Amino acid sequence: MISQVLGNLEEYNIDKIATILPANYLADIEALAQADNATQDIIMEISAFPDMTEEQVEEQIINLEKMSIENGEGFTRWLENQETFLKSLGHEEFDDKMKSRIAMLRQWANENNFMESKAKRLGLDI
Repeated sequence: MISQVLGNLEEYNIDKIATILPANYLADIEALAQADNATQDIIMEISAFPDMTEEQVEEQIINLEKMSIENGEGFTRWLENQETFLKSLGHEEFDDKMKSRIAMLRQWANENNFMESKAKRLGLDI
């Protein structure tokens, strides 16, 4: 049930999230979601969607990361944030899938001049 409440995340991602949340936080979220009819309706709608292939999921992730990099923080800050999150989970190294994603996004950001934040690219001093 908690995977449905958290947008059908895979179990290992839920475990990662659980390590940084206070004790029983996910159980409390699940209890609230089960008691809320609107949440239950949304979960039923989402559950009716067809499953995505791994490739479709990866494409969706890449597209979301590109939007974040292009319209916000830029690749350099995005990568720093990814590294910070990795360390917060007690890991020292990205898995092969993430290394591949980083390499692809770095090349894309370099080719499109998205290494720095959008504000900096626009000459704004924020």
